[in-house]
Amino acid sequence: MTRFVEQISDLRKVDGTITAQVQVPADAVWFDGHFPGNAILPGVAQLAAVVQVISKALDRPVGVTHVSRVRFKQAILPSECIDVQITPKEDSLLSCGFRLLKGPELVCSGFLKLCEME
Repeated sequence: MTRFVEQISDLRKVDGTITAQVQVPADAVWFDGHFPGNAILPGVAQLAAVVQVISKALDRPVGVTHVSRVRFKQAILPSECIDVQITPKEDSLLSCGFRLLKGPELVCSGFLKLCEME
């Protein structure tokens, strides 16, 4: 499995809900050219981080089949720590809502449908 986030810490599963902290290092390839002199983490990298947290929590790789209602509210800068909250829908993490936060502030939210990968 390709790793997009170098550090996932404080991973917890409580009543099906997953929480974790992620950090993308300043020298990650995600920041190359996005944007020179004012680097921010692209939206696709934010989604990849959510998927990586779910894969780690399930201890198996998952793929994305559907993305909906994604809202990007703030930029994520190099090396910032982000709190990830993932809430299952339909009693399965393969259908879930997610939120990325910087402290109490919402950075990104949306819904994902996933499938198990081999």
